[in-house]
Formats: sequence, structure tokens, C-alpha cells
Amino acid sequence: MLDFDRPADIRKLLDEGAAGISADEKIKSRILAGRRRKSRTMLIPAMAAVLILLFGLTVVLQSTSHVQSAAQMRNLKAGGGTEELSGPPVEAIQANLQRETEEEASGLSYNERSYSSTGQILPEGAVGEALTQGKLSKGSTEQEVELYAIADLPVQTAVAAKTDDGYLMLQRTSGSDGVQGDDFETTFGIRDKVVSISKNGQEVLTGEAARDAANLLLEEARFQSAEDFPGEDRITFTLSNGASLQLTASEGQIIGCGTWEAEAFLNAIR
Repeated sequence: MLDFDRPADIRKLLDEGAAGISADEKIKSRILAGRRRKSRTMLIPAMAAVLILLFGLTVVLQSTSHVQSAAQMRNLKAGGGTEELSGPPVEAIQANLQRETEEEASGLSYNERSYSSTGQILPEGAVGEALTQGKLSKGSTEQEVELYAIADLPVQTAVAAKTDDGYLMLQRTSGSDGVQGDDFETTFGIRDKVVSISKNGQEVLTGEAARDAANLLLEEARFQSAEDFPGEDRITFTLSNGASLQLTASEGQIIGCGTWEAEAFLNAIR
């Protein structure tokens, strides 16, 4: 008979009661399965939340991109207006710039010589005597304008057209090497008139150095061909009367009313 006051009898009773209990493989499997079901139950809502968040971010980014593209397309028209243009934004911008260039390009034929606008509005002190009237073309339109000589410049080099904005300078662009008796110095009559020379917007020579380099150009220019082509560099000559004339240059040549060899001059303005 067990005596519950004795520890040995109590231990014997506990051992006999637990003897029928064993953690077999079936019990272990049920325990693990329960844990896995609980883990999967908790994981599914978390994954769903992540997917919803990613989808929402994608929609927002796409909407923002479309809005920005639409705003850019609407603001491409010249003059600050709006215009819907088709195609990618970069192509639309290039088309718009090309259209602006064509609309703003002004040309003139005077005494069988061709002139193009430099975009410069001359100070009144640089405007000389009245010449005659001519037709100033701008894009597909023509405007009758009064023509004026420019102080200290031959009309074979440049003229001025009186417009609503002021006296627009037009520089000679074609007809040289004996055409109507015009050589390079006639089409670019700047001797002793240059106060500074710039290359691609950067001033490189001023004062006497600029004057001497310009005179060297007039003396050394040798005719190569009647063809004009866009040069790599833009050379700007600022004159004492406030006007500016431009030529382009490429590989030892000056381009303006034809192509001219002028390596010594180009070396002088490096």
C-alpha cells in the first residue's frame, strides 16, 4: 500500500501514470502541421498587402509621367501658347524648334544680291542713308520694307531693313568671287572697323589685335568654292559702329558668301 507521506511512493505513482503516454511520430506530425498552417495563415495577408502597395505605386508613377508629358506637349508652341503635338516629347520639341527657325528666318534680295537677317536690331546711330524699298521674306510671307545703308559698311556687305521692332540688320550671304565684281573684302567690308572678335560666344581678341587679325583675314582669304556649308565654329566680328557680322569656320576655311582658305587668320584667333 502506497504511503503518500513518503516521497518514494509519490515518485512511483507519477512514473506509472506517465508510462502510457508516448510522443510517437503521428503526434509530432500533427503538431508540426498545426504550426505550418498557422505560419501560412499569417503569411498570406502580409504578401497581399505588399502586392497592393506595389500596384498602387506603379499607378501613381505612370499617372505622374503622363501628366508631365502632356504638360510638356501643350507648352511647345512658339510665343508661349499651347499646341498639341504628336510623337515623343523629344521629337516634338525638335519639330517645334525647326518650325520656329523657319518662321523667324528673314531674307532679302537687293540688287541681285542675297542677304539674311542676323537678328540684330541696330542702334539708330549705325543707320545710314535711305536706299529704296525691298521685299523682306519671313517664312512663307513677304513684307515691303524700307532699306537703309549701314554706317561705315558697303551695301555689298550688309543693309538694314526698317521694321516695327527697329532697324533689322541683314548680312550678305551669296554672290562673290567676281560676281558683280565683288571679292571677299567687298562682301565682308570690315577693314579697320573691328573692335573685338569672338569665337563661339567667347571673346578672343580686342582692340588693335582684333583689328589686325580682321585685316589679315581680308588680305589672305583665297577663294575655294561658291558653296556655303555650316562650319564647326561661329566667328563674330563686332564693329566700331555697334553692328556685328558673323562667319563660320571649319578646317582652315572661312565660310561666308562662299568658302575661303584662311588658315593664318584662324591660327591667330585660337
